[in-house]
Amino acid sequence: LFKVLPVKLRHEGAVVETYCFIDEGSSVSLMDEQLKEELGLEGHVDPLTIKWANARSQTDHGSRRVKLSISGEDGRAYTLDNVRTLRDLQLPEQTLEEAIVRRFFPVGEGPTPHARVRPRILLGLRHAHLGLPRECREDPDSELLATRTKLGWLIYGSGGAPGFVG
Repeated sequence: LFKVLPVKLRHEGAVVETYCFIDEGSSVSLMDEQLKEELGLEGHVDPLTIKWANARSQTDHGSRRVKLSISGEDGRAYTLDNVRTLRDLQLPEQTLEEAIVRRFFPVGEGPTPHARVRPRILLGLRHAHLGLPRECREDPDSELLATRTKLGWLIYGSGGAPGFVG
């Protein structure tokens, strides 16, 4: 499980509910170009080349630098500046099962389970403070962690326990 959680993105009255991928290993924050359209964002065109693992690279000549706000479960808004748009941002799909949430939280608490969601925004190093752990819990029977961040609780890790499905 990656660091994925539900968020609300806002710009001048437009609101989009989506999922966010927190990735301190990324040097840039990215959002799917379609989100730019949905939020009515404008920004300076600045071509972007992303270098992935295995020497793969992707260039988006129409990438823009945009500014918007993000909020998590408590509704507090944080400004995201210098977010880069990327045509067809293909982040991995993820499922957070109820049984995994219950390893850490009683019913009615913790992150909301979700099935086959695909994050549409990635927060990299520039916005790493939003993923900073405020509280952590560890499941002794797996390699999973629950972390409370400024944007809410998330559960992540490799699983490790027999029968774990990520």
